[in-house]
Amino acid sequence: MTPKPRLLSKISIQAVKKDTEYADSQAINESIAAISAKYHIALLKYLGDLARREIDSVSVTKDKPYCYFFARRFENSLSITVKESDRIIEFSYPIAELERLIIH
Repeated sequence: MTPKPRLLSKISIQAVKKDTEYADSQAINESIAAISAKYHIALLKYLGDLARREIDSVSVTKDKPYCYFFARRFENSLSITVKESDRIIEFSYPIAELERLIIH
């Protein structure tokens, strides 16, 4: 009797180096605009929905080029994560600043 072949699973282990930087609201606004343009995603529309409390969180994924955008509203701020093929960016964004951005 021949032994049954064992099934193998591919496992990838990725080491991540985390750098912390600081940005003011203007730089974050410019980054949001750049991400929106680069991936053709209407981020201000979704962020506006969050600011108006129409939704609690939003998740958008694009395959080509790869981008994952996730934002969640908390009492006074948004937690935003942007994953691209080669990096992950996470930041907190004050609701008051978001409301100013959307109004203008």
